Amino acid sequence: RRHTRCSRDWSSDVCSSDLHLLEYCRQPRDQRGLSDQERRRNLHSALVARPYPLPAVVVDDVLTAGATLEAASAALTVAGVQVLGAAVLAASRRH
Repeated sequence: RRHTRCSRDWSSDVCSSDLHLLEYCRQPRDQRGLSDQERRRNLHSALVARPYPLPAVVVDDVLTAGATLEAASAALTVAGVQVLGAAVLAASRRH
């Protein structure tokens, strides 16, 4: 059973089981084989966020260099979203 997440947005009602605040504004290349610095450069300005009135937690499946978390957090911050922190499901052997 899917749970629905609902929140009050003063400009409209938001009620969705799939609330996506981030999207790619350009498609980055595949991250496999890239160094930490190359990963950061690859994702720099690749994400854009839509404004949202509530704080957010960034979630990533695997932490490798942290580039995805950094890019997502930066895009959310630019959109005025307060980022409370991050959660990852697994980390590469680098960490």
